[in-house]
Amino acid sequence: MAAKRYLVKIWTLAKSRVLAVVLIFMISAAVTVDAFELMGRWDPSGLSQTGNVYRYWWFKALAAALLVNLAVCTTDRIIRQFRLKGRVLSRWGSVLFHAGLAVIIVGTLVTGSYRTYCTIKLIEGDTKQIPYRALIAEEQSTRGLETDTGIRTGEPVISFTLDKQEMIFNNSGGIKEILSYLAISDKTGPDRGYDLAELEQFSYRGLYMFPNAYGYAVKISARSSAGKTEAITVPLQTTEFSDDIRSYSEKNLRIASLPYIVSVNFYPDIAVGGSAASSVNRSYQLDNPGLFITVDNNNGISAQEVVPLGGTVQLGGYSLTFEQVKPWTELLAVYDPGANLVFAGIMMAISGLSITLLSRPFPAVRSSIKNTA
Repeated sequence: MAAKRYLVKIWTLAKSRVLAVVLIFMISAAVTVDAFELMGRWDPSGLSQTGNVYRYWWFKALAAALLVNLAVCTTDRIIRQFRLKGRVLSRWGSVLFHAGLAVIIVGTLVTGSYRTYCTIKLIEGDTKQIPYRALIAEEQSTRGLETDTGIRTGEPVISFTLDKQEMIFNNSGGIKEILSYLAISDKTGPDRGYDLAELEQFSYRGLYMFPNAYGYAVKISARSSAGKTEAITVPLQTTEFSDDIRSYSEKNLRIASLPYIVSVNFYPDIAVGGSAASSVNRSYQLDNPGLFITVDNNNGISAQEVVPLGGTVQLGGYSLTFEQVKPWTELLAVYDPGANLVFAGIMMAISGLSITLLSRPFPAVRSSIKNTA
């Protein structure tokens, strides 16, 4: 009998509404604080997973406790429903509502434990083949997939191709809109084409993706004094300022055939006033592309020069040639295995709430029934 009393007390505590309210308040407070912190640290290309509240053991413990509470409440309601002689539809709606909340919590835990992020930088005209495992692997979530990852025999591989990037400009030469034309395939069917505006989302094999950054990649060839030539393609970093001002640059480049450190700034439509260091963009259209090259010989800056497309800068017995420029688009890919569970739980909860509300007579209906009687 004593054991039964303890079991009854545990059951009563597990289905307590007060416990549910306390757990919901604590979870909501943790999620709210994490959301405000996320707003301050959000950087898709370098998102730190250590700040994700869903990954902390104490948060999982709170969510598991609330899941147990909802499971016990739902079970208790089902038992009472079967004991009733007249089974009330609204009670089944309540059961479905609580079950939906439980599914939402399960989906949230799955999302917090297994959701990953990665970035894929695509240069116009180039194709990048990436194993599916690399796109959903946790170790990739804090850095971009800038180069093709080693492909194992027989594993699923997804090919990404940026066929074209189109910039639409306003009357002052500023960027109004950027469109990316992508082709994606996994060798199981025909290529899928996507015409995407900035932040326009699409899904592919459980991945949610959208373009989140743009820029230019420049091809530079270096020729050593011994006649050795090396060509590199550098996706430049894009920095956005106020008033839709953007800069494209890369610092501290090391090229094997050069004994120098090279930094570059790219100008889509360059205007040089006075000295090379005062170069500015007239617009963001590729009307007069130029590369502002700074060379450091480890003892300080030894040369600064603006090089037009196809031009060459001489550095003693060495030379640098600005050969080509192409736009690039960066995709942010999110793998979220719990998203469908959360959506299903929301649908269940809404359905249960609707059944509960619609199966009960409205006050006006009740009064009319009494008056008729």
